Amino acid sequence: MGTEEEAPTNGETNGDKSKPSEFKLWTLYFLTQHYDHYRTRDTTKASEYLKQALELSPSTVELYMTQARIHKHSGSLQKAMEKMNQARELDTKDRYINTKCAKYQLRYDRNEDALKTMSLFTRVGHSFYHPHSPEVPW
Repeated sequence: MGTEEEAPTNGETNGDKSKPSEFKLWTLYFLTQHYDHYRTRDTTKASEYLKQALELSPSTVELYMTQARIHKHSGSLQKAMEKMNQARELDTKDRYINTKCAKYQLRYDRNEDALKTMSLFTRVGHSFYHPHSPEVPW
């Protein structure tokens, strides 16, 4: 029969407190999204779950994006823009988060900031209005 192989570890589920549980992190993320959904909109409860998730993994971009979305749904466009920019700063090479950040800046009427954010992914010598530039997702 031989020796049994050990199952892959999942952070604190196997007693390892040095790294967060991926299962717990993404379960909290799912609960946050559930309570922020328009049919179950409870931004207070969503924020509570998100706070717990951020304590587990403070450098996860998706958590800050979700925090921005919660602020947007609460009507706080300035906080939403700030959190989306914070998420963008965590991953400066991601075009998607860059685009979302520019959209949130435009929504808060920060047009100059949005132009600067959009220009981060343009080619040198091209206007960001150039419709055929593959570096521009908008």
